[in-house]
Amino acid sequence: MPPLPPGEGWGEGAEFATVAPRQGMPIFAGRMGTLSSQVFEALRTGKPVSDEEFDRVFPPWARKPSSLHWTPLETARRAAELLAWREGARILDVGSGVGKFCLVGALTTDGVFVGVEQRKQFVEVARAVARRGQVPRCHFLHGNLLELDWRGFDGLYLYNPFAENLPDHEPIDETVKRSVRKYRRYVRFIEKLLTEAPAELRVVTYHGFGGEMPVSWSEAAYEWSGSGPLVLWRKTPAPRGRGVEELQG
Repeated sequence: MPPLPPGEGWGEGAEFATVAPRQGMPIFAGRMGTLSSQVFEALRTGKPVSDEEFDRVFPPWARKPSSLHWTPLETARRAAELLAWREGARILDVGSGVGKFCLVGALTTDGVFVGVEQRKQFVEVARAVARRGQVPRCHFLHGNLLELDWRGFDGLYLYNPFAENLPDHEPIDETVKRSVRKYRRYVRFIEKLLTEAPAELRVVTYHGFGGEMPVSWSEAAYEWSGSGPLVLWRKTPAPRGRGVEELQG
């Protein structure tokens, strides 16, 4: 699609917050811009869209963390393809931010995408974008992963979601308390969950998740995407005579 002109995005001539809104402040004003609608239509029809073009669907303050903390668009498209192996497959994104991965997945596959995020302002942005863009099968929960009901999901997406708790990693913002203790607790929780997970569950990691996959899991597919490894993990043993597949494209 043609590049977006400067300033074009969510709402033509509409005003929106240029900094993260305080409680009670509106996320967006106005209606969805024409070119933003074209971004979603391009994804639905398989046309190329750049990260810069896609990120214009978010308000300016929500775009700033994109290069480091939001999944690159083509990586999100590929990860969603690996996870949504059947129509209606339910995929969970841990630490979904403003919803970029879930939005891309819902627009490019037949899966149902659910994001869980601890920052309320991010959840509000994700919900507003999905609603105004009429993105189907895309839902966002405000909460902590330790309190989530994990039953009923067919796939799990982990983009190193706990790393910002480490002192040598740049945080998304300063709205949540961070600690190494919290990091270790979250990693142990995921490791335990994966140990007890049903064999049918698929997991895709991008830059890992900070822990070790349990011995019952193995790499089913591997590729380098964007700035790091994108790996599909399966609990079901691979057929004899086949190893890890190097995916193409």
